[in-house]
Amino acid sequence: MPRRYGDTYFTDTQVKVLEMYFSGMKVDEIARKLGKSRADIYLILRRAKNVVRRCSRTLEVYASVRGFINVDLEAGRDVLSAIDAVLRAADAHNIKLSETSAQLLMSLLKTAEACDGIEGLSLKRPIEAKIRKEGIVLFKCVA
Repeated sequence: MPRRYGDTYFTDTQVKVLEMYFSGMKVDEIARKLGKSRADIYLILRRAKNVVRRCSRTLEVYASVRGFINVDLEAGRDVLSAIDAVLRAADAHNIKLSETSAQLLMSLLKTAEACDGIEGLSLKRPIEAKIRKEGIVLFKCVA
């Protein structure tokens, strides 16, 4: 049984191959260095991608069951791209929002102003957006 890499679903070998692959090494080079065939390396990469896909889907289901999606809006981000991130997250989870983008923008600005978190059109401090399943978006300043 392959050894797991720490407390993850990856194996030690998958992490090693991914590190080499993302550092720019070609599959032939990785195979040569590890004493494996190209087919073995492709199989390791495909299985690692499946781990990521299944974990991502698991998190989506968890968020859906939990009842809301969190969107972290980092300091320095402009408010229009922040609203765009909220809209994209809602779309990705098939949530129809109850407010227009203009209403969301006003709500974000109001929240950011209340915690001195806005300068011009940029966020001075992080803001958390919670998108509820029923389409309501709540903004909250992060301490």
